[in-house]
Amino acid sequence: MGLVELSLVNPGMVLAKSVYSHSGVILLKDGRTLGEKDLLLLEAWGVTEVDIQGTDGTQGKEQVLSEILSEEELSALDAKLDKKFSKQQENEVIIELKKVIRKIKIEEIVERKKQKNG
Repeated sequence: MGLVELSLVNPGMVLAKSVYSHSGVILLKDGRTLGEKDLLLLEAWGVTEVDIQGTDGTQGKEQVLSEILSEEELSALDAKLDKKFSKQQENEVIIELKKVIRKIKIEEIVERKKQKNG
């Protein structure tokens, strides 16, 4: 199990841990297969991340993203970033900047896909 940002959670994923409101009221029980209405409920309560079965704490987000994005999409994004920053590949600041830009671009692609499908 691993924490996954709510914006990356899709219907059909299963909760590894129950989700509680700020006041301790249970919103959804562990083992529940999430539906669209569940995601809207969690968003309305201000929940920002949930534990999802089949992910771990270090790879949770990347694992979920890989389920949403194809390997070709990720490879194309990485190739664009490598080309854009080809002259500064060894610079530590540039390496971190590429990571941040990659994360933002992936989230944009995911959001576009969600809007298109929903």
